[in-house]
Amino acid sequence: MEKRLSMLLACLFLSLGMALAQNTVSGTVVSADDGEPIIGATIRLVGTNFGSVTDSNGKFTLTPRAGHNKISVSYVGYETQTVTIKPNMQIVLRQDQKQLDEVIVVAYGTQKKSAFTGSAAVVGSEEIGKVQVTNAVDALKGKAAG
Repeated sequence: MEKRLSMLLACLFLSLGMALAQNTVSGTVVSADDGEPIIGATIRLVGTNFGSVTDSNGKFTLTPRAGHNKISVSYVGYETQTVTIKPNMQIVLRQDQKQLDEVIVVAYGTQKKSAFTGSAAVVGSEEIGKVQVTNAVDALKGKAAG
């Protein structure tokens, strides 16, 4: 009887230790430009596929696994940051200053402007807005050669 009781107590202490070892990390992701929360930013434990996404207020909660103390925060148009986990985090993301190449839509797909060898025309939204038509294709008719 005494052996069973000591085994039960040992299991209880081990399970209690495992339950206390899992901490929940929470925080907010904001933009460096205006301090507004970033909705839908991805928070991921470095080295795993386990993560979370920010809500409409830029807030997130994440339960890190044992041995993982860094998270990676990313969002389209912003620089990805890797930070060490701490309680009540506030992560500030800076906009990515890299410019995308211009892309030209052609009849057989898309190409970069630098690789395009034909002639191209730009039709602005002002020109399309002046025409009263029922679909977008009719608005483009006659605006560009070819």
